[in-house]
Amino acid sequence: MSVAKLFARRFAALMAFLAMSLGLLVVGAAPASAASGGYGINMSDACHLKYGGLPQHVTAETDNYANPYQWYCQRKVGNERSYTVTGAYRGGEVSATMGNSTVILGGVDTQLYCSTYYPGSKAYVSDEYAPWWNAYNWKCK
Repeated sequence: MSVAKLFARRFAALMAFLAMSLGLLVVGAAPASAASGGYGINMSDACHLKYGGLPQHVTAETDNYANPYQWYCQRKVGNERSYTVTGAYRGGEVSATMGNSTVILGGVDTQLYCSTYYPGSKAYVSDEYAPWWNAYNWKCK
């Protein structure tokens, strides 16, 4: 491994640790990459595979970005409507969302995702950034 790649990897791990320590981490899905030892799992796609429905209505959520085992699937129920009323509150704008709720469907089946998109692979939690896990460490290999 080149010195530049090693430095970039260690720098990224340090920045992730600092951001998590400060509670500032905004996490996106990890890219699929053979270089990292596996293919990243799109958790919302995994929910859609297991529970069906329209992709925009079935999504994956986690309440703890430091724990890969706290993912769950949810379904949006109803139609979201946003209203903006000008001048209704001390001369400012007030926004409200009405008619939308979610239903918890259950857990995410990461193995189903791996078997569907990468036949013969197994779902696992990568230790790529050990000892700092995050919810996006799920991979297929």
